[in-house]
Amino acid sequence: MQECLIALMQMAKTAGAAEKLAEARLPYVSVLTHPTYGGVLASYAFLGDVIIAEPEAALGFAGPRVVEVTAMQIGKEVQTAEYQYEHGMLDVLTPRGDLQHTLTQLLAWGTRKRPPGWRDTAATDRAAAEAQDPTEKLAATGARELSAWERVKLARHEDRPYTLDYVAELVQGFTEIHGDRRFGDDAAIVAGLGWLAGRPVAIIGHQKGRQARERARRHFGMARPEGYRKAMRVMRLAEKLGRPIVTLIDTPGADCLDEAEARGISEAIAANQRDMFSLTVPVICVVIGEGGSGGAIGVGVGNRLLMLENSYYSVIAPESCAAILWRDRSLEEEAAEAMKLTAQDALELGVIDGIVPEPAGGAHTDRAAAAQLLGRALQEALAALEGMSAEQLTAQRYEKFRHMGRPEGC
Repeated sequence: MQECLIALMQMAKTAGAAEKLAEARLPYVSVLTHPTYGGVLASYAFLGDVIIAEPEAALGFAGPRVVEVTAMQIGKEVQTAEYQYEHGMLDVLTPRGDLQHTLTQLLAWGTRKRPPGWRDTAATDRAAAEAQDPTEKLAATGARELSAWERVKLARHEDRPYTLDYVAELVQGFTEIHGDRRFGDDAAIVAGLGWLAGRPVAIIGHQKGRQARERARRHFGMARPEGYRKAMRVMRLAEKLGRPIVTLIDTPGADCLDEAEARGISEAIAANQRDMFSLTVPVICVVIGEGGSGGAIGVGVGNRLLMLENSYYSVIAPESCAAILWRDRSLEEEAAEAMKLTAQDALELGVIDGIVPEPAGGAHTDRAAAAQLLGRALQEALAALEGMSAEQLTAQRYEKFRHMGRPEGC
């Protein structure tokens, strides 16, 4: 108010500076402390690649006195960090005492510098891998020993490792990112930044939850539009800073009920597929459990597509297929066999590039060994793409999908 109209122009000026940072591919972390209101919040504060806020900080567009004098009505909880976090506007809530650690992790990831106190475990990991090769725990039988329906049941096993289980085993310094900056945060998709064998990567994956309450909170791994939009936001951040992207797919399908439809589930999935083709960094996609239709392919466009041995990838669930074609859900086994949904089927169809083996009996029998096998496959895939230019990566990704289903010789 003291500077009048010139003060208003500072909003655009700082927004322009944020754009220059983006053009220079520099990381921008915004920290919101108590209180943050008005033009600050509506300009550079909300333009960070990652936005951190202190718990219980007062945040809002119109300050409380403005609300009071204009006789507007607003809920007491609305202008809080917790409310903004719940509605997808903040990535991390961090108490001030933990802020240094959080910032150190994020800035290290953004600048390729490993954070203070980092212990390089690569040599130790290699020695451990040589001492106890997880492939020794693999089933000695052939890939076709189990039926398609048996593999579907293994893919759905309640103890099967989920995305966060693999993250805990494989990813160091993981910082989870929340929110789509539009509506909310979808717990069915987790996304974050960390180091895989010393390489900074973005990790995105479905998360189903184990206990009843957690399963309900995560919508049983069935993502809503805000989940796919959050995923793309993190992918764009990885692209901006030149970091590879890994997606872990495990969903029965996307949420298709009232709220998801109202917020554009089809548009979100379509936009993600389109936009993943333009990403200029390596993208590795792995089906770790259920690969349910559009819910899976919404984060499934990559330079390399892999499947775990006992996962499945399908245009529709076998039960739904049986109900539609034969009006009998009990024919699920026959449907699973006919649909060619196993990893071996996908490899023979040319849809995927490789199969990641699992411990005998399935990934749930030994999570550590399953993670080691997945980690090895991811490192090999990333190493194979490391020398490719941005143009080569986008062209290879497009041609890969363009040729799927093409008649032989064409």
